[in-house]
Amino acid sequence: MVYDGYGSMAELLVLGMQRAGARVNVVPFDLDVNGVSPEFKDILKHSRPDKSAPTLYFCWPRPDLERFRQSSELFIYTMWESSRLPADWPARLNRMRAVVVPTRFCARVCRDSGVEAPIEVVPLGVDPGIYSYQERPERQ
Repeated sequence: MVYDGYGSMAELLVLGMQRAGARVNVVPFDLDVNGVSPEFKDILKHSRPDKSAPTLYFCWPRPDLERFRQSSELFIYTMWESSRLPADWPARLNRMRAVVVPTRFCARVCRDSGVEAPIEVVPLGVDPGIYSYQERPERQ
């Protein structure tokens, strides 16, 4: 769902991984293909998920995270914009092979909240086809 925060970034993550050479099999939690790129639709159409394959769960740790427990390597890419994680998150994140977050702030919040699993910072990008550079006058 490109109108959702995680959904809009998930499309870019899938496209970036596929373009970098990874085999990506998408398992959407909710799906609305209105507004997604033809490239993403093609990846989705050809997806053949394997429950035992390495899995990147791109969301907050929702209850449906448990359905991916069979994965040989379960990673989560998540984020939180406050100083402490919700009380049930650290235990759930500690069961991951690694936690991926977009900022050093998010990594610090995870560590300060009790996450002991490896944490990697991988910044989110933007789609330059949508958000192109705009020349602007200098501000004071």
